[in-house]
Amino acid sequence: MRTEPEDFVVVENLGFEASGEGEHAFLTVRKRNSNSDWIARQIARLVGVQKMDVGLAGMKDRRAVTTQAFTVTTTGREEPDWSLLNRDQDGEQIELLSVSRHRRKLKRGELAGNHFTIVLRQVDGDQAEIDNRLATIKERGIPNYFGEQRFGFDGDNLQQASRMFSREIKVKDRSKRGIYLSAARSYLFNHLLSLRVEAGNWDQVIDGDWVWTEEDPRGFTFAMDNPQHCELLEQGRLIHAGPLWGDGRSLTERDASLFENRVAAQNAALIEGLKGARMDQSRRPLQMKIDGLKWEWLSSTELQLGFSLPAGSYATALIRELMVTMIPAVND
Repeated sequence: MRTEPEDFVVVENLGFEASGEGEHAFLTVRKRNSNSDWIARQIARLVGVQKMDVGLAGMKDRRAVTTQAFTVTTTGREEPDWSLLNRDQDGEQIELLSVSRHRRKLKRGELAGNHFTIVLRQVDGDQAEIDNRLATIKERGIPNYFGEQRFGFDGDNLQQASRMFSREIKVKDRSKRGIYLSAARSYLFNHLLSLRVEAGNWDQVIDGDWVWTEEDPRGFTFAMDNPQHCELLEQGRLIHAGPLWGDGRSLTERDASLFENRVAAQNAALIEGLKGARMDQSRRPLQMKIDGLKWEWLSSTELQLGFSLPAGSYATALIRELMVTMIPAVND
């Protein structure tokens, strides 16, 4: 995977267009072998503002070709020469695709999702079996795991979270603190989801699950003996979710709570640390449906995948359900 940056193409879908007016420049940028954070710094430097004044909806992979939007306020300043952002050096490319105006700063997570085109090379396996797995994924979806990148190199983010909770270290940097807290919550969610996978009910609503519908995202606890709940289930309208642990009472009951209690019993220090950090408890779908999944064998050993995922879901989680992957070592 990612033998070349062009093997991993990501196009951001914000779900809305630039308003066409306002105090923020709205930049659409295509990058290759480049870091989203670094581009944000270049935009800030060009305009003469702080990096915190630059908005983006999400960080995109470095070893890839990705398209995403940035906003930056230009109030009280001359419009810069935006073409100075373009770069083509040492395999790193930045191309400014368009400039518009927008009324407000882009916020993290403010996107509908991303579209991926991924090429897997040197595939060693039975084509028919892989095709069958893909057909199953298209119909059933996949477990909505957080990707391994969430935990840092060798799981360091999670280790740092444990050290922070035990007061072995103090973390003053808000960005690092947020990364460590997210790693802890992601690990706990993945643990819960793995228990549901082992039980064979990760893609099923069970008694006591916290659920919601697209029409009403407020949610409720599913009761198997409630006719209205069962009718929604039969119509396929329920989205069932696992916990992103934090402060507040558990939302699950009965059968669903048994799985969460097992995770809590084995990870008390992490859960107490998240509560102490005043993290608000929230929920994340256990099942990820894949939108528009298509695939094509470019050769007997090269497989191209195309699909869209909602915000917060990981393309690597889909590939994990297909095969074991290796990413070639590169000198970035």
